[in-house]
Amino acid sequence: CINTPGSYRCECAPGTTLTDNACKYIDECSDNEICSENMICENKDGGYSCLCKEGYKKDREGYCLDVDECRTNPCTKNDTTCENLEGTYICVCPD
Repeated sequence: CINTPGSYRCECAPGTTLTDNACKYIDECSDNEICSENMICENKDGGYSCLCKEGYKKDREGYCLDVDECRTNPCTKNDTTCENLEGTYICVCPD
């Protein structure tokens, strides 16, 4: 807090808010709309980060796009074929 003539005022650092005469960290991740699609919010002291969900990778514009796991041919047993899905993949057995 800062003394002023006849009073005082309290200021908090960015990413915090004054609550009950104390600076407390803001949970920006409580706002479900803070990160874009296919991202998860990671709350940090004084801020937050938006990270791609598993199975997604950030592109140059900052969007999380589906990773094509089938490009690395993960399905190698019993003549299975890979089918890419949003955020994951499955190995499909032959008919």
